[in-house]
Amino acid sequence: MKIPAGGCRIPATAENLQPVERADGSRRSDNQVYMDGMDVFNFTIRVVPRTIRELTERIGRPLGEIDYLLFHQANRFMTDFFVRKLKYPAERVPYSLDRFGNTSSASIPLTIVSELYGRLGQRTETILCGFGVGLSWGAVYNVFRNCRISPLAEYRPL
Repeated sequence: MKIPAGGCRIPATAENLQPVERADGSRRSDNQVYMDGMDVFNFTIRVVPRTIRELTERIGRPLGEIDYLLFHQANRFMTDFFVRKLKYPAERVPYSLDRFGNTSSASIPLTIVSELYGRLGQRTETILCGFGVGLSWGAVYNVFRNCRISPLAEYRPL
């Protein structure tokens, strides 16, 4: 994520506030956010599998013994890549992007509610892994114990 101008180093001016056509065909000013999607993608597919492996080493649990991996629902290609790279069974990686789209920071809890409702037992081990804006990422080992999840409810304005 980059904003080339608008700060103390390059203050906003009438000139750099004007949108111009960029090499990728988009139009934006130097004061608008720009994301190099390919750099973000490459970063994510490199760091997420490594983070999952480091976490399983730290907790002393083989990945194959973890009941579910839940990833931020960014896109199907990325989720499938993680499954292949980690050699983890795809049927144990709940997926909700096809139903709800990329719901940002709500994607993991939404996936838990929509895809694991009624499937969490007395002790269900999970790894939750989020990643996103600003090249941020994190993973957590979580054990659901006798967890009750309410059914998914859709908001409908009155």
